Amino acid sequence: MKKMIVIWFVFISIQLLAQDSLYLIGTITGESYDKRITNISRVGDVNGDGYDDFMIASRTGLTRKDQGVVQLYLGSSTLDLTPDLTFHYPCCDTLNNLLNANELGDVNGDGYDDFTLSGKFGDFGFSKGKVFLYYGGEAIDTVPVGRIL
Repeated sequence: MKKMIVIWFVFISIQLLAQDSLYLIGTITGESYDKRITNISRVGDVNGDGYDDFMIASRTGLTRKDQGVVQLYLGSSTLDLTPDLTFHYPCCDTLNNLLNANELGDVNGDGYDDFTLSGKFGDFGFSKGKVFLYYGGEAIDTVPVGRIL
């Protein structure tokens, strides 16, 4: 009894389509390990101009006070890589490290996307998390409208 092995070869042709509208406009890097980027977040359209905005959290290199900041970049048809606003920790703890930005949508019904900033905060080695609420609008305030412990 002879065994016959049949091998089928299937050739699939895949055509890759290039998108000529996708290109690198620039890069954003941390200045050093101590001033490294820690998070990048989409935050929706916080200023209502029709373009999505994003935030970059980074370390400042400081060991006390203002250890982390978050910078807002407003989207546009001619996006530049210069931050439009910089958020610092709005309180008084010794350890204050803003780490994250989060999109919330329009929580107050004014037509602008809102967002939170959060991180590690505390005194004398006892850190705790806090969340700060910011409303979107034509002018974005760097002072939060609320705080959640």
